[in-house]
Amino acid sequence: EELKRLYVALTRARKRCFLFDRSEAQRAPLFDYFSALGVAEKGLDQQLSATASRAGRTSAHEWVKRGHTFFSEKLYPLAETAYLRGGEPHFALKAAAARLSQEARLCASASPLAAASKYHAAALALLQGALRAPQPA
Repeated sequence: EELKRLYVALTRARKRCFLFDRSEAQRAPLFDYFSALGVAEKGLDQQLSATASRAGRTSAHEWVKRGHTFFSEKLYPLAETAYLRGGEPHFALKAAAARLSQEARLCASASPLAAASKYHAAALALLQGALRAPQPA
């Protein structure tokens, strides 16, 4: 039954089909097989490669716009990448600061020292971003 569902999913997908298994050991054989066929990609960064493959056609303005979308959805690592591809390092630093703050909040109860370190790094990223921001005319 599972094999039948997999077959249907693979043959009916119009553009992309995402397969996921939490166990890396269990997903490795199928991933290796699809990699050998040249039809597999791995990881969140690789998911972005579908967009990146159109990078020659994607303008800096579109990357920055995509970065704003990722940032508003709190997908800070993706926002950082999009801003850098759009040539806006000050926005990338702002996204990095937001990511570090988010990580600090998540680890604050377990490790206050690690959280303080992440908040410190976030503050530095914000300061660097402010220094790199274009000055108003």
